[in-house]
Amino acid sequence: CLLTIPFIQYRFSFSSLFNHTNVTLTYKINSTLHLLHTCHNFDNYTWKNFVSLPSALIVALICSFLRKRDTLCLRFCNGRPALPMPFNIFDKRQRHVIAAIFGISANEVLKILEELLIRFNSKQGTNDQGIIIELLRHIGVVLLIGLRYFPLLISVNTAHPISYALGLIYTFIDGTYTLIHTSYCSRFSLFRFDRTLILQSSATNEIIQSDTIYVMLRNLPHFTLVSFVFVKFFYLLIQQLKCRCCQQSAMMTNHNHNEKVHQVSLVSSVLSIDLLLPDYQTKPEFYYTQGLLKSKESSDMYYNNVLTRPFAKIYRWHRYFTFSIQILCTYTVVLVVIYNLTCLLTFYGIHTIKNQLDRIHFILLSQLNWNIEWGTSFINDIYLCSILSVIIYCTQIFNGLVKIQQHLISAYAGKYIDIPPRHNFSNNELISKCLHFSGYLCGYTAWGFIIFYKVSFVFCLLLRLWIRYDPRWFQHILALCLPIVLVYLLKHILVSLLSEFVFLQNFGRTPSLNNRRIYFIFNYFNFFFDCFLGILSCYIRVSKSLLASLLFMGRLDYSFMGRNLERLDQGYATYVTFIHMEIIHGHPIL
Repeated sequence: CLLTIPFIQYRFSFSSLFNHTNVTLTYKINSTLHLLHTCHNFDNYTWKNFVSLPSALIVALICSFLRKRDTLCLRFCNGRPALPMPFNIFDKRQRHVIAAIFGISANEVLKILEELLIRFNSKQGTNDQGIIIELLRHIGVVLLIGLRYFPLLISVNTAHPISYALGLIYTFIDGTYTLIHTSYCSRFSLFRFDRTLILQSSATNEIIQSDTIYVMLRNLPHFTLVSFVFVKFFYLLIQQLKCRCCQQSAMMTNHNHNEKVHQVSLVSSVLSIDLLLPDYQTKPEFYYTQGLLKSKESSDMYYNNVLTRPFAKIYRWHRYFTFSIQILCTYTVVLVVIYNLTCLLTFYGIHTIKNQLDRIHFILLSQLNWNIEWGTSFINDIYLCSILSVIIYCTQIFNGLVKIQQHLISAYAGKYIDIPPRHNFSNNELISKCLHFSGYLCGYTAWGFIIFYKVSFVFCLLLRLWIRYDPRWFQHILALCLPIVLVYLLKHILVSLLSEFVFLQNFGRTPSLNNRRIYFIFNYFNFFFDCFLGILSCYIRVSKSLLASLLFMGRLDYSFMGRNLERLDQGYATYVTFIHMEIIHGHPIL
């Protein structure tokens, strides 16, 4: 991963071609167009995933022959090949390397979001081939993305030296190909963001350096995860070879003894190994059950030290609880996508804000005859929106993990807090809806992040124009809304004071009425006040709903609908069914 930075800088050295005085403009244009044409063919993520298809199928086929079938024609070919399984979503072993593989695949997920963003911000539409062909193409791309990283998951799940060696080689080839493509063509992929092809301004070197920094920051998580997966495969391969060598040496040693001694030594060795570390004691479920028996209070189940105390409000580390593979993989992809979207939106906004503002200025001047001078480049606003979006959505991500932890731990004990019980869903709904958990969570979080970023930037833009051109607008709105707001607040304060000191007995300590006649009279006149102030309350309710939708878009555990309509919320129904499926198939005791 550390070799990425100098390698990219070396490949970006072609920028010196533009600054060389002996090179003609024609040669510059021809060289640039040739490299642009070459990179355009490989920049299409459909082609990149299609190139890896043959090697992916070969690795998957070899790994399938390394395992035996459990059922169906066990005598045919000695039970081989078996249907390759990528991973058990409810298991908790090898979850870090599997999560890293999913984090690598987040780069391809971002490519899909990138394409949609570019089409939305530009005037590109669908291809001339038609909507059905375009839909089939996207379905094929999704299958290609899945097949590209399918061999890595199979190799991790197959405990064999050959599978680990194949995974090591496949990771090296895929990482090398991505590194070469990044070093050659990443800067040219930025031309899709309305960048000029040949930069002739005095700030050419600064722009090229900013492109280099962006590419390095953007690809840092990807190559870090690739390096981790490569090292993990190498470690698993060494461990598997050591295990095989120890088994062969033990068999050769026992072969020299007589049969009786061999049987005794073999039985004793097996018993000693089993008694030393049984298989069930290596599972996280055993540690969780053991922790329940050790801990007397619920507070003992969580870490409380100098490192964990500052983060206690957004996440609490449980001593024995471990998330399943699916949860860890999903949130790894979400974090990587949020990181990449932050880099993309910030870089894209900085380098295209001038063109976008010029377009808005031209439209307003031609259609409404408004000559607006912006007075600023809005760079600070872009940074502010990016930082605010990252803080809010990262906090929501970790709060979502806390909610999953709380719901699972409570459900382990048979207590369903804030979620409907299992009998509210049929067995078909449990299976079908929980399948969408990972995809919905990634999609909701990504698009919620993008929408919140765009809305916050538009709000900053309007606020700046408001203050710059006509501050009296603010005075007019205050003159219109302030009396209603003051009456609304004074009424709420009055109702709160009357409820505590007049209407309730013992100054609010009991819910019994004290002055019933005064309460009934006040209730009658309050009806007419609320009919008038209900207009403001309606706007407040709608504003709260919109703000909550923006802030909690990535939280599937929160439903935007009422208790009777929460099943209509597809995201919330997916979350609830996923929790129930985790309890059914991943309970640490049952």
